[in-house]
Amino acid sequence: MFKTRGQADPSRGIMLVEMLVAFGIISVTFVVIVDAYLASSRATQIAQRQAEVADALAYALADMAREAQLSTNYVYNSSAPAYIEMERTASVSGIPAATIRYTHDDTRLVKSVDGVAFDLLPPNIDLDDFPGLRSQNPDRLFVRLVAKHQEAGELESDMSVQATFVSRVEL
Repeated sequence: MFKTRGQADPSRGIMLVEMLVAFGIISVTFVVIVDAYLASSRATQIAQRQAEVADALAYALADMAREAQLSTNYVYNSSAPAYIEMERTASVSGIPAATIRYTHDDTRLVKSVDGVAFDLLPPNIDLDDFPGLRSQNPDRLFVRLVAKHQEAGELESDMSVQATFVSRVEL
């Protein structure tokens, strides 16, 4: 039998053009899948870091709020290093009286209890800002903490939380 031009011989195998087209399709599919995986991985890392910062700041504010409930008055000093000082009175629950001071020292939030100091935030969290803002009401002190993860990337933003302490404020 005579073969016409353009007909492939089934015994010859796959043509080179067919191989190149198949390879191109597989390559494009692979690139799309890898790109989607990398974007998802980056988003997960950012979310984990932001959750770490939010948890650390929530813990710090919860600690401050607990101490504020046991304290009689606050002193806020905005000059460097900024600090909030509280006088804890002896309570019925057996917690001893003490002087509590929260200090913004460079990138750390340091809690001192009668002169014994320790970091309130984990080492991978940097405290950026610690403004204590007085409201119009002299019995209130607003506390806002702004921090970021040390491995912050371009897409990450600073996390902030805030609380209001209500008591006598001495400035």
